[in-house]
Amino acid sequence: MMKNFSFTTLLLCIPALLFGPLMALMPRGMMALVIYTALVLLPSLKKHWTDIIKTIDKQSFILLACAVGYTCLTALWSPNDSAGHTAFGLLYLCICCAIIFLTLPFIKPHTLDVLIKLFVTSWIIGLGLLCVECFFNHPIHRWYNQMDSNIAVYENVTKRMAGLFALSIWPFALWLKTKGKNVLSILSVLAFTSISIFLTNRSSLLGMVVGSGVLFFALYQAVLARWALTLLIGLGLFFIVPVSTVLPLVSPEITGQLFDSALARIKVWTVTSKHILEKPFFGHGIDASTGLQSDAPNSLGAGFFEPGVNVVSHHPHNIFLQLWLDFGMVGAILWGTLLLFLTYRMYKAHEIAQPYMIAAAFCSLMMLNTTFSLLQAWWLSGHIATAVMLALMSYNLSRKAAISGTSAGGISNSPS
Repeated sequence: MMKNFSFTTLLLCIPALLFGPLMALMPRGMMALVIYTALVLLPSLKKHWTDIIKTIDKQSFILLACAVGYTCLTALWSPNDSAGHTAFGLLYLCICCAIIFLTLPFIKPHTLDVLIKLFVTSWIIGLGLLCVECFFNHPIHRWYNQMDSNIAVYENVTKRMAGLFALSIWPFALWLKTKGKNVLSILSVLAFTSISIFLTNRSSLLGMVVGSGVLFFALYQAVLARWALTLLIGLGLFFIVPVSTVLPLVSPEITGQLFDSALARIKVWTVTSKHILEKPFFGHGIDASTGLQSDAPNSLGAGFFEPGVNVVSHHPHNIFLQLWLDFGMVGAILWGTLLLFLTYRMYKAHEIAQPYMIAAAFCSLMMLNTTFSLLQAWWLSGHIATAVMLALMSYNLSRKAAISGTSAGGISNSPS
């Protein structure tokens, strides 16, 4: 256990308190939150290193090291001039993630309780700020950036907030469940799903709808839900490229019924698949999207993109296509194996936490396949923060169950 209990607790309270407001007002600050938390926990890593080596989930960390190592290596042949910067950002965020998960079992029980309560309080405050910003035309954002009321706020501002809260609703709902408020737990998910309708982010709405349905199912059949997640990841990895290559064959009468953003994604996915076939084994390199150019009129139809620009957009808006585009078959196998392994390892979480973890994973996959890229530091940080909160609550449940002698599921030092 930590010696400097009070001081360490105080330091850890800062990110717990800032979590919600940052998501609502400064999503890009999520990266700083993750880095700060890892730095605070570094002394604990050093102190408990011997015990960590004995209990570490070696398979998870070997897979993570191989996937991240190869990802960083691809910066050498990426057409993107800032590929090295992106690789470095991914590397230190993954290192921070590893530090946090390795030290979780050594946080004092009372500190765990305090952090969870602060997270819940912070999340509620953040949700209030989100509602103020989205339903009253972003008054705080306008004040901070000195924007007139007649100037439109960039739509991605709302989309970032909606995406982060769609991720973090699941640990909040799990907390309600742990307090015996089963109905409120379900209602909180349904309430935010309703709010998502008004947040102009179809991706987060899709994630919430799918996640809600999965949660209802997983509460009764967690094992089947976990296998369904495994199947979805497997199908996505192996069939996304052939499916995207035949998208142009879909009848215009069908695609013509889609809204503009959906049509744009289909066109971007089509172009992405063509670039994947150029380098199918090792990929074009990390964050290659903004470095790839092609004849837009021939690829997408005249008028959709200007000739010679980055027709893959900032990223393919699909995590599976991005794995193939950037890292090729080698990267897809490495990252796919890691994802499948972590999904399998969910069985070690506390049985109460498992349905919420599975629902969060489905929600995340829906958003990752339609919107932001995990190579965006703030978005990856949001996933790390959500995973940490779910792991904290699962670990806390397991610890209390072990004390009381009831069934708890396993505990391990792993990224899952």
